[in-house]
Amino acid sequence: MSQLQQLAGEMPVAALAASQPSTSGGDTSWLDPIIAKASQKYGVDVGLIKAVIKAESNFNSQAVSHAGAQGLMQLMPATARSLGVNALAAYNWGPGNVDRRPDALPRETRDYLARVKQLYATYTG
Repeated sequence: MSQLQQLAGEMPVAALAASQPSTSGGDTSWLDPIIAKASQKYGVDVGLIKAVIKAESNFNSQAVSHAGAQGLMQLMPATARSLGVNALAAYNWGPGNVDRRPDALPRETRDYLARVKQLYATYTG
Protein backbone atom coordinates (compact mmCIF):
# COMPACT_ATOMS: atom_id res chain seq x y z
CA MET A 1 0.00 0.00 0.00
CA SER A 2 1.24 3.51 -0.74
CA GLN A 3 1.57 6.07 1.99
CA LEU A 4 -1.50 7.90 0.72
CA GLN A 5 -3.53 4.73 0.56
CA GLN A 6 -2.50 3.88 4.12
CA LEU A 7 -3.51 7.37 5.23
CA ALA A 8 -6.77 7.37 3.33
CA GLY A 9 -7.72 3.74 3.93
CA GLU A 10 -8.28 3.09 0.23
CA MET A 11 -7.19 0.31 -2.13
CA PRO A 12 -3.48 0.10 -3.04
CA VAL A 13 -2.17 2.64 -5.52
CA ALA A 14 -1.03 -0.22 -7.76
CA ALA A 15 -4.65 -1.23 -8.29
CA LEU A 16 -5.68 2.34 -9.02
CA ALA A 17 -2.63 3.03 -11.15
CA ALA A 18 -3.22 -0.02 -13.31
CA SER A 19 -5.95 1.84 -15.15
CA GLN A 20 -4.27 5.23 -14.96
CA PRO A 21 -1.24 6.72 -16.70
CA SER A 22 1.85 5.72 -14.72
CA THR A 23 4.10 8.32 -16.27
CA SER A 24 4.88 11.47 -14.39
CA GLY A 25 3.27 14.72 -15.43
CA GLY A 26 0.09 13.11 -16.80
CA ASP A 27 -3.48 13.41 -15.60
CA THR A 28 -3.40 13.08 -11.83
CA SER A 29 -7.11 13.62 -11.19
CA TRP A 30 -7.44 9.96 -10.16
CA LEU A 31 -5.49 10.88 -7.00
CA ASP A 32 -7.76 13.74 -5.97
CA PRO A 33 -10.24 11.67 -3.90
CA ILE A 34 -7.39 9.85 -2.13
CA ILE A 35 -5.55 13.08 -1.37
CA ALA A 36 -8.78 14.72 -0.19
CA LYS A 37 -9.53 11.86 2.19
CA ALA A 38 -5.99 11.88 3.62
CA SER A 39 -6.17 15.66 3.97
CA GLN A 40 -9.41 15.50 5.90
CA LYS A 41 -8.35 12.57 8.06
CA TYR A 42 -5.03 14.09 9.14
CA GLY A 43 -5.65 17.82 8.85
CA VAL A 44 -2.98 18.31 6.18
CA ASP A 45 -3.86 20.74 3.42
CA VAL A 46 -4.57 19.18 -0.01
CA GLY A 47 -2.17 21.63 -1.64
CA LEU A 48 0.64 20.63 0.69
CA ILE A 49 0.13 16.93 -0.04
CA LYS A 50 0.18 17.66 -3.78
CA ALA A 51 3.29 19.82 -3.41
CA VAL A 52 5.16 17.03 -1.62
CA ILE A 53 4.09 14.49 -4.24
CA LYS A 54 5.21 16.80 -7.06
CA ALA A 55 8.56 17.48 -5.37
CA GLU A 56 9.19 13.83 -4.54
CA SER A 57 7.95 11.80 -7.52
CA ASN A 58 6.39 14.18 -10.03
CA PHE A 59 3.16 12.17 -9.53
CA ASN A 60 4.80 8.92 -10.65
CA SER A 61 3.26 6.22 -8.45
CA GLN A 62 5.92 3.72 -9.56
CA ALA A 63 8.88 5.91 -8.58
CA VAL A 64 11.72 4.27 -6.62
CA SER A 65 14.82 6.25 -5.67
CA HIS A 66 18.39 4.95 -5.76
CA ALA A 67 18.21 4.82 -1.95
CA GLY A 68 15.05 2.72 -1.94
CA ALA A 69 12.43 5.39 -1.23
CA GLN A 70 9.14 4.38 -2.82
CA GLY A 71 5.92 5.72 -4.21
CA LEU A 72 4.33 9.07 -4.73
CA MET A 73 5.80 10.62 -1.60
CA GLN A 74 9.12 8.74 -1.81
CA LEU A 75 9.21 7.42 1.73
CA MET A 76 11.71 4.87 2.89
CA PRO A 77 9.75 1.84 4.11
CA ALA A 78 10.88 2.25 7.73
CA THR A 79 10.12 5.99 7.70
CA ALA A 80 6.66 5.35 6.31
CA ARG A 81 5.96 2.93 9.16
CA SER A 82 7.26 5.24 11.88
CA LEU A 83 6.05 8.70 10.85
CA GLY A 84 2.38 8.45 10.03
CA VAL A 85 1.92 12.13 9.31
CA ASN A 86 5.23 14.02 9.15
CA ALA A 87 6.80 17.43 9.44
CA LEU A 88 8.51 18.38 6.20
CA ALA A 89 12.03 18.70 7.57
CA ALA A 90 11.76 15.33 9.31
CA TYR A 91 10.26 13.90 6.15
CA ASN A 92 13.27 15.00 4.12
CA TRP A 93 16.19 14.74 6.56
CA GLY A 94 14.85 12.15 8.98
CA PRO A 95 13.13 12.62 12.32
CA GLY A 96 16.19 11.63 14.36
CA ASN A 97 18.35 14.22 12.63
CA VAL A 98 15.77 16.96 13.22
CA ASP A 99 15.41 15.92 16.88
CA ARG A 100 19.19 15.99 17.43
CA ARG A 101 20.00 19.13 15.44
CA PRO A 102 16.86 21.18 14.70
CA ASP A 103 18.89 24.35 14.20
CA ALA A 104 21.35 22.78 11.74
CA LEU A 105 19.23 21.77 8.74
CA PRO A 106 21.48 20.87 5.82
CA ARG A 107 21.33 22.82 2.56
CA GLU A 108 19.46 19.98 0.84
CA THR A 109 16.68 20.11 3.44
CA ARG A 110 16.46 23.91 3.35
CA ASP A 111 16.23 23.75 -0.46
CA TYR A 112 13.58 21.03 -0.20
CA LEU A 113 11.49 23.13 2.18
CA ALA A 114 11.71 26.11 -0.16
CA ARG A 115 10.72 23.98 -3.17
CA VAL A 116 7.73 22.43 -1.41
CA LYS A 117 6.65 25.87 -0.21
CA GLN A 118 6.80 27.17 -3.79
CA LEU A 119 4.89 24.15 -5.13
CA TYR A 120 2.37 24.48 -2.31
CA ALA A 121 1.62 28.04 -3.44
CA THR A 122 0.82 26.74 -6.94
CA TYR A 123 -1.66 24.19 -5.56
CA THR A 124 -3.42 26.60 -3.20
CA GLY A 125 -3.32 29.57 -5.32
